[in-house]
Amino acid sequence: MQTEKTFKQELSEWIKTKLPYWKQYLAASILIEKKLTDIVIENTYQYFLQEHTLSSSELLEQVNIEMLLSEAIADIGKQLDGLSLNKISDFKN
Repeated sequence: MQTEKTFKQELSEWIKTKLPYWKQYLAASILIEKKLTDIVIENTYQYFLQEHTLSSSELLEQVNIEMLLSEAIADIGKQLDGLSLNKISDFKN
């Protein structure tokens, strides 16, 4: 019997498997912070440069995306846990 994946699992899997590292870092950081900070922008840019071997500065150590995503997904789960659909009205097709 196959179990359905939750939205959180699907999102996490997509980020980890379909995106290059710099996009993974950006997505996980935005999910955690809920905003785009100057530090995240600078780090994302540095990871992009490193990935494309365009950086002449010291390499920025990569953070554990799995850990970042776990934290972000747990936070999303807390937000979704109390969410329920109570009524749909005036729906037109």
